[in-house]
Amino acid sequence: SPGLRDSVRHDQTGLLVPFGNDAALADALTRVLRDDPLRDRLAHGGIAWAAKFQWPGCAARSLDALCAAGRAA
Repeated sequence: SPGLRDSVRHDQTGLLVPFGNDAALADALTRVLRDDPLRDRLAHGGIAWAAKFQWPGCAARSLDALCAAGRAA
């Protein structure tokens, strides 16, 4: 899904493959399933990345962006 490019950091929190490329997806899945250190690193990276997105902080940044856009208009 193209939206995943914004939430997955390649080789840090997950693996991104070209949209619609079944062979690349199969290769990435095989890598993650067979490589324990890679899987652990991606899991820990994903948890650390997700911890940065708490609702209050996201809401405040969204409100700041909307206010800035309103002032610029």
